[in-house]
Amino acid sequence: LACIHCDRCNDICPVDLVAHDIYQLIHISDIDAAMDKGLSDCILCGSCDAVCPSHIPLTRIYRNAKYRRRDIYEQRKLAMQAQSRYEARNDRLMQQELKTQQSRQNRKEQLKAQIKKKSASY
Repeated sequence: LACIHCDRCNDICPVDLVAHDIYQLIHISDIDAAMDKGLSDCILCGSCDAVCPSHIPLTRIYRNAKYRRRDIYEQRKLAMQAQSRYEARNDRLMQQELKTQQSRQNRKEQLKAQIKKKSASY
């Protein structure tokens, strides 16, 4: 739907948002910029819907954008947790490998010492 930039949504907004700017940012999928512009302050009252001559469902669009933002945040959070678990696992495996190598080295040295001791007694 095409915004005609009548500014009625801006005039009616109880939290003084520049609604059509936020709408344009959401339209181009720049939700972070829309949040910076005030989307997070929107109370989803529906006043802008009531006055829009283009019948743009701004409240629904804003609500969906907020949900998308939340979903993106959750996905990022899960990705960071997965990355952290992955790194911890790799560290743990590396430590286990170092212990295994050290244990093997110690065992080799013990065997060499035993062989040397036996050959010295012959």
